[in-house]
Amino acid sequence: MSNKNVFSLLGSTNHTDKVREKDDFYETPKEATRELLKNEKLEGVIWDCACGKNAIIDVAKEFNYETYSSDLIDRGIGADIFNFLDTDIIKDNIITNPPFKLALPFLKKALKCSNNKVIMLLRIQFLEGKERYEFFKENPPSKVYVFANRVNPVIDGKPYGSSAMCLCWFVWDKNYNGDTVVKWLKY
Repeated sequence: MSNKNVFSLLGSTNHTDKVREKDDFYETPKEATRELLKNEKLEGVIWDCACGKNAIIDVAKEFNYETYSSDLIDRGIGADIFNFLDTDIIKDNIITNPPFKLALPFLKKALKCSNNKVIMLLRIQFLEGKERYEFFKENPPSKVYVFANRVNPVIDGKPYGSSAMCLCWFVWDKNYNGDTVVKWLKY
C-alpha cells in the first residue's frame, strides 16, 4: 500500500500534490467567522493582525463591530502594513488566523496587544507540544470552539480542497478565570 493510501485511510494527507501557499496565506472561510461571532460576544474594537484580504474583518463588520486591519503583506485592501511581532499597538480584541508556523509567537504577542480577548483559528494539534504545554499552564484558553465539520481554508476565493486538518477557534478572555470550556460549532 502506498503512503498516500495509508494517509487516506488515517484521514490525513501528506499534501505532496499541493504547493504550500506563500507566507502561509490561507483565508478564513467567512462562515467559520460568522459561527464564531454568533457564539462569542466581544466589546470594543476587533483587530485582525494577519488580515490577508480581510475575510475575518468583513464578517466582524456584518456584526457591527468597529475594526482595524493589519498585515505584513500588502494585499491591496487598505490595511496597515507592518510586522505584528514588532508592534506595540494595543486594541481591545484580536481575532486572527495566524501563519501556522508562527502561531505561538503570534499568540504571545497578541496577549500583550489586547485588552479583552484574543481569538485565533488554529489546528487542534496546537494543544500538543512541550513548549505549548508550559505556555498553557500559565495561559489556558477560556474556550475552544471545535467545528463538527472540517473547515477548508480559502485560496483565491475557493475552498482549498478537502481539509484533513481539524481547525478550531481558540479563545483567551483576560476577564475569565476557570477551566477551559470546549464547545462545538457547525456551519
